[in-house]
Amino acid sequence: PDGKGIARSEDRQMIGHFKEGQLDGKGEYRGSNGQRYQGEFEDGEYSGHGVWVDSDGNRYEGEFEYGEFHGQGHFTYAEPLDGISSFNGTWSWGRLVSGDEQLVIHAPEEVSEHFLYQQPDQLATALAGLKPGDPEKIELYTLALGSDGNEEVFNREINYIESQFKENYNAGDHGVFFSNSRRNLDGRPMATITSLQRGLDAIATNMDSDQDILFLYLTTHGSKEHVLSFDQSGIDLPDLSADDLGEMLDNSGIKWKVVVLSACYSGGFIDRLKNDNTLIFTAAAADKASFGCNDNTEFTYFGDAFFRQSLPKTASFSEAFDQAVELIDKWEQTEELESSNPQNHRPEPILEQLRIWRENR
Repeated sequence: PDGKGIARSEDRQMIGHFKEGQLDGKGEYRGSNGQRYQGEFEDGEYSGHGVWVDSDGNRYEGEFEYGEFHGQGHFTYAEPLDGISSFNGTWSWGRLVSGDEQLVIHAPEEVSEHFLYQQPDQLATALAGLKPGDPEKIELYTLALGSDGNEEVFNREINYIESQFKENYNAGDHGVFFSNSRRNLDGRPMATITSLQRGLDAIATNMDSDQDILFLYLTTHGSKEHVLSFDQSGIDLPDLSADDLGEMLDNSGIKWKVVVLSACYSGGFIDRLKNDNTLIFTAAAADKASFGCNDNTEFTYFGDAFFRQSLPKTASFSEAFDQAVELIDKWEQTEELESSNPQNHRPEPILEQLRIWRENR
């Protein structure tokens, strides 16, 4: 139908001028999950100037192009994030490319210059902070990477986990943390295949590889081909396949491992990584996407459910995973999202090694 009207379905309501059944011109969208938009449409897509509010209350007012933030705009967080309440910026097809004085986005050439001259020293300093463990007891060593710098959420997760594991799991001299970011170049070493390999090498050198346990966490985007994204503006980085990661872990000499992967399709890594000495948790099944990966959130769904909501309240990594799965299922149902179906591999030998570690911490 053409002309002014209202179109309703179970999950949305659209109000405005319709052309060939699509909103065109001034209009309004209201989703059942709380998301809403008021402004200009073209062929049923947000295009032109408008105001968008998501289900959490974050607000963007500015230019759109076919459903994406595109052009100049002003973004206001429902709750301050990284100490920022709101900022002006420029977006290109949904990606923030520059901000104001409150939110600096480093240009690709700045990132590449920093990588060339600062990263080797940053990485060496981080690895030098690792210390040998106590041979009289089992200890946990942590290696955590947020490897896609296009969305700040992965860097924020590593910030939280670094603080959490330093406080609760002796990660001050038993952990290294790497992440990519377009906003902060000096915080920590970048996440690359090389820094992952050197982190594994340094941990293997300092730990008792026959009894100590590696906790490896990777948070990033994943593909249907079961490849994890390593991306940093200004630098061409290779990605990480299941075979690559499996070979690195096999060659590390580290016997006991907890591997946690927060990425779409990350369940596709389990077959390559699994053995009796490795506990594995993934945010999604091999054929499913996971959620929460964007520039304006503090956590991915899995990172929030596992590290923030569940780990402090449970007695083991396994209990935290089970509680996290219940939370994620509730959140996905509320948002009417297809289930990510988190996966796990829990053989008894590594569970027993973790029990002994917990009892003697």
